[in-house]
Amino acid sequence: MASIPWRKASFFGAFVYQTTSDPSHPGIQVHQARVQIPWWISETVWDFQAQRACTGWKVLLKPWIMRHVDAPIFCYVRGGSWSDILEALSAGEASLQDVDPSGFTLLHVWPVSNSIPWTAANSLLRAGGRYLSLS
Repeated sequence: MASIPWRKASFFGAFVYQTTSDPSHPGIQVHQARVQIPWWISETVWDFQAQRACTGWKVLLKPWIMRHVDAPIFCYVRGGSWSDILEALSAGEASLQDVDPSGFTLLHVWPVSNSIPWTAANSLLRAGGRYLSLS
Protein backbone atom coordinates (compact mmCIF):
# COMPACT_ATOMS: atom_id res chain seq x y z
CA MET A 1 0.00 0.00 0.00
CA ALA A 2 1.31 3.45 -0.84
CA SER A 3 2.60 5.45 2.08
CA ILE A 4 1.50 8.99 2.84
CA PRO A 5 4.20 11.49 1.84
CA TRP A 6 5.61 13.84 4.46
CA ARG A 7 5.33 17.49 3.51
CA LYS A 8 7.04 20.35 5.26
CA ALA A 9 4.35 22.19 7.17
CA SER A 10 3.87 25.90 6.73
CA PHE A 11 3.03 28.33 9.51
CA PHE A 12 -0.59 27.16 9.08
CA GLY A 13 0.16 23.42 9.16
CA ALA A 14 -0.15 20.84 6.39
CA PHE A 15 -2.68 18.48 4.84
CA VAL A 16 -2.03 15.59 2.45
CA TYR A 17 -4.74 13.38 0.94
CA GLN A 18 -4.44 10.47 -1.46
CA THR A 19 -6.32 7.40 -2.57
CA THR A 20 -4.63 4.12 -3.34
CA SER A 21 -5.63 0.49 -3.68
CA ASP A 22 -5.11 -2.30 -1.19
CA PRO A 23 -2.60 -4.79 -2.69
CA SER A 24 -4.49 -7.75 -1.20
CA HIS A 25 -7.83 -6.44 -2.55
CA PRO A 26 -7.08 -4.49 -5.76
CA GLY A 27 -10.70 -3.40 -6.26
CA ILE A 28 -10.90 -1.62 -2.90
CA GLN A 29 -9.91 2.04 -2.62
CA VAL A 30 -8.03 3.18 0.46
CA HIS A 31 -8.39 6.82 1.49
CA GLN A 32 -5.39 8.24 3.35
CA ALA A 33 -4.83 11.66 4.88
CA ARG A 34 -2.14 13.25 7.01
CA VAL A 35 -3.19 16.26 9.09
CA GLN A 36 -0.66 18.50 10.78
CA ILE A 37 -2.02 21.51 12.59
CA PRO A 38 0.40 24.42 13.14
CA TRP A 39 3.37 23.59 15.36
CA TRP A 40 2.54 26.49 17.64
CA ILE A 41 -0.76 24.76 18.54
CA SER A 42 0.31 21.11 18.72
CA GLU A 43 3.26 18.85 17.93
CA THR A 44 0.98 15.95 16.99
CA VAL A 45 0.50 14.81 13.41
CA TRP A 46 -2.38 12.45 12.59
CA ASP A 47 -2.53 9.84 9.84
CA PHE A 48 -6.04 8.77 8.92
CA GLN A 49 -6.81 5.78 6.73
CA ALA A 50 -10.21 4.39 5.77
CA GLN A 51 -11.33 1.63 3.43
CA ARG A 52 -14.49 -0.25 2.72
CA ALA A 53 -14.79 -3.63 4.50
CA CYS A 54 -17.34 -6.44 4.48
CA THR A 55 -19.03 -5.13 7.62
CA GLY A 56 -18.73 -1.39 6.97
CA TRP A 57 -15.57 0.68 7.09
CA LYS A 58 -12.10 -0.17 8.40
CA VAL A 59 -10.59 2.97 9.94
CA LEU A 60 -7.07 3.59 11.27
CA LEU A 61 -5.94 6.69 13.17
CA LYS A 62 -2.20 6.93 13.86
CA PRO A 63 -0.73 9.83 15.85
CA TRP A 64 2.88 10.93 15.45
CA ILE A 65 4.73 13.30 17.79
CA MET A 66 6.79 15.86 15.86
CA ARG A 67 10.11 16.57 17.58
CA HIS A 68 12.92 18.86 16.50
CA VAL A 69 15.80 17.07 14.77
CA ASP A 70 18.03 18.04 17.72
CA ALA A 71 15.58 16.77 20.36
CA PRO A 72 17.29 14.76 23.12
CA ILE A 73 15.82 11.43 21.98
CA PHE A 74 17.23 11.83 18.47
CA CYS A 75 20.60 12.85 19.94
CA TYR A 76 20.57 9.74 22.16
CA VAL A 77 19.85 7.50 19.17
CA ARG A 78 22.49 9.11 16.97
CA GLY A 79 24.98 8.97 19.86
CA GLY A 80 24.23 5.35 20.67
CA SER A 81 23.28 5.99 24.29
CA TRP A 82 20.97 3.02 24.82
CA SER A 83 20.56 3.69 28.56
CA ASP A 84 19.47 7.29 27.86
CA ILE A 85 17.04 6.05 25.19
CA LEU A 86 15.43 3.61 27.63
CA GLU A 87 15.28 6.26 30.36
CA ALA A 88 13.62 8.81 28.04
CA LEU A 89 11.08 6.24 26.84
CA SER A 90 10.22 5.02 30.33
CA ALA A 91 9.99 8.58 31.73
CA GLY A 92 7.57 9.60 28.97
CA GLU A 93 9.98 12.20 27.58
CA ALA A 94 10.03 10.36 24.24
CA SER A 95 7.95 7.80 22.41
CA LEU A 96 8.24 5.29 19.60
CA GLN A 97 5.89 7.55 17.63
CA ASP A 98 8.39 10.43 17.60
CA VAL A 99 9.30 11.79 14.18
CA ASP A 100 11.48 14.66 13.05
CA PRO A 101 10.18 17.34 10.63
CA SER A 102 11.23 15.13 7.68
CA GLY A 103 9.15 12.21 8.98
CA PHE A 104 12.10 10.12 10.18
CA THR A 105 11.39 7.88 13.19
CA LEU A 106 13.92 6.75 15.79
CA LEU A 107 14.65 3.66 13.73
CA HIS A 108 15.15 5.72 10.58
CA VAL A 109 17.86 7.66 12.43
CA TRP A 110 19.52 4.56 13.92
CA PRO A 111 20.94 2.99 10.72
CA VAL A 112 22.58 6.28 9.75
CA SER A 113 24.61 6.39 12.94
CA ASN A 114 25.20 2.61 13.23
CA SER A 115 26.17 3.29 16.83
CA ILE A 116 23.44 1.36 18.64
CA PRO A 117 23.93 -2.40 18.77
CA TRP A 118 21.50 -4.46 16.69
CA THR A 119 20.04 -5.93 19.90
CA ALA A 120 18.97 -2.41 20.92
CA ALA A 121 17.33 -1.72 17.57
CA ASN A 122 15.67 -5.13 17.73
CA SER A 123 14.29 -4.21 21.17
CA LEU A 124 12.80 -1.02 19.70
CA LEU A 125 11.20 -3.08 16.94
CA ARG A 126 9.70 -5.54 19.43
CA ALA A 127 8.43 -2.62 21.53
CA GLY A 128 6.41 -1.36 18.61
CA GLY A 129 8.75 0.88 16.66
CA ARG A 130 8.66 0.61 12.90
CA TYR A 131 11.55 0.88 10.50
CA LEU A 132 9.22 1.93 7.71
CA SER A 133 6.65 4.42 8.88
CA LEU A 134 3.66 5.65 6.92
CA SER A 135 5.97 8.22 5.38
